Amino acid sequence: MAGGEIPQNPLPKLFLGSERFGAVLGLGSQQEATFRLLDCARELGHVGIDAAASYQLGGSERLLGLWLQRPGNRARIYLSSKGGHPIPVLAPNRLRPKDITADLHASLKRLRTDFLNLYLLHRDHEDADLDAIARTLASHQRAGKIAAFGVSNWHHSRVAELDARVRAGEGLALAASSPQFSLASWSRPLWEGCVSISGDAGAAGRRHYEATQLPVIAYSALGRGLLGTGPSGQVPQEFHHAQNHARQARVAALAERLGWTPTEVALAYLTSQPFPVHPVIATSSIGHLTENLAALDRRLSRADVEWLERGEDGAMPAAQGMGP
Repeated sequence: MAGGEIPQNPLPKLFLGSERFGAVLGLGSQQEATFRLLDCARELGHVGIDAAASYQLGGSERLLGLWLQRPGNRARIYLSSKGGHPIPVLAPNRLRPKDITADLHASLKRLRTDFLNLYLLHRDHEDADLDAIARTLASHQRAGKIAAFGVSNWHHSRVAELDARVRAGEGLALAASSPQFSLASWSRPLWEGCVSISGDAGAAGRRHYEATQLPVIAYSALGRGLLGTGPSGQVPQEFHHAQNHARQARVAALAERLGWTPTEVALAYLTSQPFPVHPVIATSSIGHLTENLAALDRRLSRADVEWLERGEDGAMPAAQGMGP
């Protein structure tokens, strides 16, 4: 579709994370199981794919590209990918126009498609030329290679600055920002250069997104499994701290009161924010994917949200949770 009209689809309710799809070498041993999961995402609707050039060093996109070649798949799925990821020591700033363009073209080739619904810049760098970035992304949108663009792991002040440059210079706007966001906060970033708006440290970021209403694509939405159904032994150490364990207990208590699962409460915390949130869920289970999507129709009261964040155990607010 390069050079022509491409779909300006709204963001899906949920993104299926593809970080563990495929392999660095080859396509991985779970190809058919992954394809069945992707088939489920396609049939459910309202589920997009969250990809990146850096996942499995391109292996995830190569596997996705094979699935996208099957009849009808590309037309029925919302596809997002990311580029501009730094190469440690060798290339810490990969946000120059030539790097963005090279990464985008390489992703399109691996994915075997001629356009993306959304393209995100995977990391920020203090030396990045924001005006050049704005021009480059706008040119790819106008060429029909991307329908919309945004950023991932950018501090909210830099998101605001880039958006202002895009609006002033190109007459366009950022479509989304993707920080880590969950009821569970990390004690330190999982990877260098990552940005979170969770917990007390993320309050200013959340206020920014409330003021601007820029959609947030929230990765690690369940605290890498701390608030979900995955084995606790697989949760990164950065999410194991006293505040999170207290929040985990409050999630369980609220779930019991409402007759929901803890996962439903954790996802409802996100969808009950005063700004649009679209969680990214990394799962290999068709059942979990289906349940997670259904949970996004639930809402919590403001009192419940605040109690989950910092309430005293045993001082639960009166029942106000809202159903589907």
